[in-house]
Amino acid sequence: MLFPAENLIIHDKFPTVVFPGAVYTEMTPSKSEVADKTTPPAPPALPLVDGLAWSGFDRALRRAPGGGEAVFRRIGVPLATIGRPGGAEPLARYAAFFEAGARALDDPLFGLRLGAVTRPARAGLPGYVTVNSPTLAAAAANLGRTLPVLVDGVDITLQRDDDGARVRLSPPVAVDGPGDRFADHSVAFVVSMLRGVMGRRWSPVRVAFRHPAPRQTSLYRLVFGCPVDFGQGGDAVVLDPAQLDRRNTRADRFLLALLLHAADERLAALPRRRDFAAALRAVLADGLARGTPTLDFAAARFGLAPRTLQRHLKARGLGLRALLDQVRLDQARRLLADGDLPVTAIAFRLGYGEVSAFSRAFERWTGQAPSRYRRSAAPR
Repeated sequence: MLFPAENLIIHDKFPTVVFPGAVYTEMTPSKSEVADKTTPPAPPALPLVDGLAWSGFDRALRRAPGGGEAVFRRIGVPLATIGRPGGAEPLARYAAFFEAGARALDDPLFGLRLGAVTRPARAGLPGYVTVNSPTLAAAAANLGRTLPVLVDGVDITLQRDDDGARVRLSPPVAVDGPGDRFADHSVAFVVSMLRGVMGRRWSPVRVAFRHPAPRQTSLYRLVFGCPVDFGQGGDAVVLDPAQLDRRNTRADRFLLALLLHAADERLAALPRRRDFAAALRAVLADGLARGTPTLDFAAARFGLAPRTLQRHLKARGLGLRALLDQVRLDQARRLLADGDLPVTAIAFRLGYGEVSAFSRAFERWTGQAPSRYRRSAAPR
């Protein structure tokens, strides 16, 4: 085992890791790109992980055969990236590290152990922002706000409702395969960051994982100090609502203001945020122009297996057919309103084999026939 169980909650025993928040590059096809099948839009930018986020990862594998160098070679990440600001690697390789490390050490709980021994002081801007936030609620919100400075790829959001409060972690679209070790690490990392505000002995009310229960579950309860549920609808850390607004007496509001300003400047230099559904609609628009708006086409553009993309759709309550219908509706409205292209040509351009099928779909979406919509949208 990499760490004995009694050392799991000692946060100064191991270098930190950083957990991602999602960034997608703005990508809206122009009219010429829709019309010209030879000029497809660029695919969504892959989320990247800064070299600082890899700090200490090589030392975590010092007991593995061949050490950290062998594992990093296996996932295609040069050792020179580790700890180097500006050295960016794809998020998929970051997630692959936890799976490869678990195999190299024959330790399926490797990701959990590594996340459990992190500490905010080694997490750069996100860590210092978190521990200087005035309350637990502010700490959770600021953690999600600033993590893209170092790692892109997963949304972390604080949600409050009638059932209580929880920090939700959305699955990264750029990660192929199950990613159970990555999820273990990610949730443990969030709890470790919040302990930087609430104290080492603090525990959430409950922790939920999307992945099924592993063979060993007792260590999860030891790490989190609360009940842990598996096979849930998503990864989440459930908080006590009574603790959300408790004051953090160690927070420095002046330092926090400076840190947030620095983080915002860094974030402003990143590509514009684009959520998963919007990025997928843009890919489907390109597929529609090529005549291949399929799951396989979209998965290939994201660099994922079709089953993995389907898993991300299900996790977000989305359907590929519904997203494609949105793309078709947007393009149909534009083409009907902007020009004199015959309805027959519009139907074929949108992938319909018969005009009647397009007309029925358009009337179902809008309550109007295409010809009537064109007349109502025409300038008077």
